[in-house]
Amino acid sequence: MGQANTTPRRINRVEGAAGQVVVCGGPGVDEYWSEPWLLLANYAGMYRHESAAVTAIQQVNDWHLVNGFSEGYSGGGWTFHAGSQLALTAELNNGDGKTVITCAAHGLVDGDVISISNTTSYDGVWVVEQVIPPNTFVIDTVWVANEGAKTGEHGSHFISASALSAGKYLILYSLSITPAAANCRVEATYYCNATQEIKSESRTKLGAIGDYQNVVGFSICDIATSGVISLAIRNVTDAGDFTIRDGNMTLIRIG
Repeated sequence: MGQANTTPRRINRVEGAAGQVVVCGGPGVDEYWSEPWLLLANYAGMYRHESAAVTAIQQVNDWHLVNGFSEGYSGGGWTFHAGSQLALTAELNNGDGKTVITCAAHGLVDGDVISISNTTSYDGVWVVEQVIPPNTFVIDTVWVANEGAKTGEHGSHFISASALSAGKYLILYSLSITPAAANCRVEATYYCNATQEIKSESRTKLGAIGDYQNVVGFSICDIATSGVISLAIRNVTDAGDFTIRDGNMTLIRIG
């Protein structure tokens, strides 16, 4: 809750400016100064503009996190990361039944979210539980066998980097897509951490190669501190690739 700064007051020896309010999150949470609009103006956006980059589909019906986006406007405690493709080289037993992935120069940190496809045992969207330098990381799925070289995706994403950005958000996305093979069906959604927000899923049938269709979706999502929001697509017809020429994703706090 906020208390107007109508009389002189200091927090950690800092006096608030005129118009600021004192914000207190409850017992055990430090007070701090804030402009009133910052309590409401929590938002984030990323976009892709006139891109010719191909989004490679490794396997039909597998979700692939999408990277190659740029940060638009963001405020209120959000952090953006562009993501990258991942060249997996081995899947090993961590000793506790979980799976260790070998991937050179992956650039991941604990808590990152990735997708893996075209495997027998490791397809899915996963939270990176532990990075083991320099070239391995652990995911929470049972190790079965080493399947060798595979491809993964570290999608473009936002992280709720502070308690200020936690809350309920209206999340909207729009992608302008053309297929590598005509008449396939594309689905899009977004993930909060490694959980698909099924309320946001949308499907579009694409036409001829070079013709563009839009796939659009939105839903409300309750995001906790450190929550990761990523976009994902899949081809439900075949393993043909896509080109996302233009796209955007916007998060607007509503509660």
